[in-house]
Amino acid sequence: MGARVHDIEAVELRTHPLVLELTGKRSQRTGLEGKFSVYHSAACALMRGDGAPTAYTDEVVNLPELVALRDRVTAVADPACHEASVDIAVTFADGNRVTKHVERAIGSRERPLSDAEIEHKFCVQSGLVIGDAAAARLLDLAWRLETLADSGEVARMAMAG
Repeated sequence: MGARVHDIEAVELRTHPLVLELTGKRSQRTGLEGKFSVYHSAACALMRGDGAPTAYTDEVVNLPELVALRDRVTAVADPACHEASVDIAVTFADGNRVTKHVERAIGSRERPLSDAEIEHKFCVQSGLVIGDAAAARLLDLAWRLETLADSGEVARMAMAG
């Protein structure tokens, strides 16, 4: 059986100093504070597999198992590291260590999202607010923006949900 999240002993990040300046909030009580924490984001990525908006709610920020994992995350600033790059090292209780270098973050200028990834992200995030069906209709309309006689139609549909 493979290692599980609760088997993680330590998570070490090496990143650009700007990342820690902007998102170095060590402890969080609210979802908004979680958005400004590289520690919370790393723990969510390991525990949940993503950094969707649902990872930044007050409830998720305060989940005991997430807090415990977040407390095992450390970050070191390295000016030689690109702003959109990170080195990650995860050490497990059995001594095994897994490392990963992310050259550029997904969605950065150097690693833009594909149309399919944009569609997925849009539907997941907007579906939380306006519902899946309305999100799908709005996405379809947005992709046809250049053919619309009135681009305000997109805004009106977004407001109508």
